[in-house]
Amino acid sequence: MKRSLTTLIGLVMGFVLIVGSIMMAGSINGYIDLPSFLITIGGSMMALFIGEPFDNVKKIPALLKIAFSEINTDKSQLIDTFIDLSKKAKKDGFNSIEEQVEEIQDKFLKRGLLMVIDAMEVELIKEILELEIDAAEERHTEGQRLFKKWGEYAPAFGMLGTIIGLIGMLANLSDAAAIGTGMATALITTFYGALFANLVVLPIASNLEVKSSDEVYLRTMMIDGVLSVQSKMSTMNIEEKLGTYLSPQERLKRKDDSITKVEYENA
Repeated sequence: MKRSLTTLIGLVMGFVLIVGSIMMAGSINGYIDLPSFLITIGGSMMALFIGEPFDNVKKIPALLKIAFSEINTDKSQLIDTFIDLSKKAKKDGFNSIEEQVEEIQDKFLKRGLLMVIDAMEVELIKEILELEIDAAEERHTEGQRLFKKWGEYAPAFGMLGTIIGLIGMLANLSDAAAIGTGMATALITTFYGALFANLVVLPIASNLEVKSSDEVYLRTMMIDGVLSVQSKMSTMNIEEKLGTYLSPQERLKRKDDSITKVEYENA
């Protein structure tokens, strides 16, 4: 995977816009409060620890890494790989593609092709790979749910911090000058909770959901590709079958690349 610039840019620019807006309206010092931060962020995280098994919570760093990365598999290149493997298998048998398969980095794809080389039945190969996709989808859902829960807890703890601040303020009503300052401080925790939930954890949950959908789509394409190799499908049929997984733009680019390649070879 490579780093996802859009996720990083969105997060950084979101904070820049909010901080910039605050500074345009006045000083940012009034928005910085460590106790409010600890109540909102620390408290919501502890609630997550209480409500979730530790095995789930300890995956947060890995999930963040996924959120800030992107799948960089070229689907058009993947089609070329399946066409090449199918040609070799048709000509020299499945054992002839073993060396090429061993060099494949994607574990899911490699496993599927090795099952083909081991002469496993097509239905069994399909069943195993689909079960693997289902298991991965279940794990992805757990990760998304974790951040969605955190997004629910953060505003609640922000409100809790506001209540704590209001109690402290009402206890000192005799000091009229401190009421305005106390009210502002009390509201900071609500601000922190809303900001953290809506700019950080909930967008990350949405990000993970999109990435999971993209990965399932790619894995499904790989299953069809593996089964195409297993059946020693013709180049044209593989092209037609797997081409359905490409977007209109990707299909057009692939067509243009094919024309350029033919022109180059005939030059």
